[in-house]
Amino acid sequence: MSPEAIRRELNALQLSVLVKQSTQEKFVLPSRATAEARMIYRSAGLK
Repeated sequence: MSPEAIRRELNALQLSVLVKQSTQEKFVLPSRATAEARMIYRSAGLK
């Protein structure tokens, strides 16, 4: 996979950060990752 393809896949991922107002706790909800993005994360030991 080329560096440009890796960059494109990782840039396509998005996160939503939710903050619980009573405690200011933060929760992260990731968008659905493509098979290629999951492969990149696994090879980096992140998922």
